[in-house]
Amino acid sequence: MATTGLIGGATQEQINDLMYRSMTTGAPTADFNKYGGYDAVSSAFTAGGGERSRYKAPTAMNEQYMGGVTNTWGEDAAKLESTYRAHGVDETTISNALAKLPKPVKQEVVADYEPYVAPTTAPYVAPTTAPSTAPVTATQSTAGQSILGVAPQQTVQEQIRGIIAENSPLMQQARATSRGQMNERGLINSSIANTAGQAAVLQAAMPIAQADAAMYADTAKTNNAYANQFATANNLQIRDLQKMATAQGYNLETMSAQQINDMAKLNAQILATTARDKSAIEADKATATAAAKEAATAAAKRVENDNAATKLETDNAQILLNYKLASEAQNTYNTTFNAINASADDALTKKTKIDAAWNQYKNTIANVRAASSVAGLAQLVNFATGAGPGSTAPGATPTTDIPGLSNDAKWEGIVKTAWDAHVAKFGVGWDTSKTSPADRAANLQRMKVQYNA
Repeated sequence: MATTGLIGGATQEQINDLMYRSMTTGAPTADFNKYGGYDAVSSAFTAGGGERSRYKAPTAMNEQYMGGVTNTWGEDAAKLESTYRAHGVDETTISNALAKLPKPVKQEVVADYEPYVAPTTAPYVAPTTAPSTAPVTATQSTAGQSILGVAPQQTVQEQIRGIIAENSPLMQQARATSRGQMNERGLINSSIANTAGQAAVLQAAMPIAQADAAMYADTAKTNNAYANQFATANNLQIRDLQKMATAQGYNLETMSAQQINDMAKLNAQILATTARDKSAIEADKATATAAAKEAATAAAKRVENDNAATKLETDNAQILLNYKLASEAQNTYNTTFNAINASADDALTKKTKIDAAWNQYKNTIANVRAASSVAGLAQLVNFATGAGPGSTAPGATPTTDIPGLSNDAKWEGIVKTAWDAHVAKFGVGWDTSKTSPADRAANLQRMKVQYNA
């Protein structure tokens, strides 16, 4: 079914017919312009499934094309026939095209008649045979047109000459009739008899001569007219064939140039599409690579964060445990220190017991540090290691008032100065019953104020 509205309201059949005509018999440019020009028609033809080969054209177009080209380029008829057969054109189409070829016309050229010239000196010799009644063939030149000449038998003069010849039957009859008449009058041997005989002959011969001359002249005119008509038709046919060959050659050249142009456009489109596809593939590849790297980095970061969170959780647990152990050791030491300090033992005994408790505390802290897997925890767990016995926390003011029980040089200097002054005044230290607890506490408070000043 025809599809309308392709371009300019044309149907697919009209598009196909126009394209196949341009490949075979030729199609005017105006026919293409009706539907938007050659490019638009060509695109619609391709979109409709058309094949750019004149061998796919309808049979009638191939027959006309083959006939026209073969008639114009007769020497290539066999090559054209073999080419069509090689491209799958059916034998019926080839045979029909060859059968329709116009046969070459053989033109015969007949020499012109020379115009008759009457003799001026020699006496006339009458012909011994009757004049020829064969039709006169008009002259035809090699250029195709013939010029009509005047033959002797086309003139009244020549016809009269033949009719009144000395021994012609008409002349004999005229003489006999004239003698009979003159004899009746008694003038048989007179000049009047001879003149009357000749006049009678001429009078009888004139209509015959005129009719024969006119017949020959009309025949020559008719033959010449037919010859010129044939030559004119032949020239027109040759001209038409040449025009057809020129048009077909132009159409073939135009079609070849258009096909080359179409192929160039197609190749350019393929290259452009390939370049775009390649760019798109490269872009997709780059995007995929970047996404993969980003995903890998994110995954590694998540693993790192997970490991860091796990380690932080483990370290926090370890820190809490170590802090608990260190705090318990510190509390144990403080309790032991206070108990020893409050006992009734002498100063030396107290110092020995406090030293033992202190060493036990330091060993516990050392074990806690050694068991820790947390970097820097050793610096966190300091608790009284920088102070002497009686210290409660790193950096806190010492609480012991007995010299030599603290590792704090500043505190030891203050305690020793106060201790020596007390011994010099009372003869003993303040760790005896001679010093009341209130005085001892007041004395410790003064040393703390001095330490923190």
